[in-house]
Amino acid sequence: MNKLIAIAIIMCFAATGFAAWGAKQEQKAPPAAEIMKGLVVSVNAPQNEIVVKDAKTGYDKVLIVTPDMYKTFSLGDTVEVKVKTGSTAVDNIKVTKAAPVEKKAEKTKKK
Repeated sequence: MNKLIAIAIIMCFAATGFAAWGAKQEQKAPPAAEIMKGLVVSVNAPQNEIVVKDAKTGYDKVLIVTPDMYKTFSLGDTVEVKVKTGSTAVDNIKVTKAAPVEKKAEKTKKK
């Protein structure tokens, strides 16, 4: 009889421990945002959209930006973009490498 009571008590403690462990696993919050690095390949200002080629995957991703964000980057810049999880809305955009400035070639005529 004492063994039966001892086994029942041990099982109750074990069940409580597993339940508490499961509750801790469920409490982990998903990441608040994704960080993506890539190249700005297209800008659609009327619709507040940009296309960034992801450096990791090589895929193009259409992102939604606010009008004031256009001041921070330009076409051809390499950027680091913080995107809301499960969304395409940009929280923050930071230029990591500016696009090279094209030098105009001077045409000289030799006579």
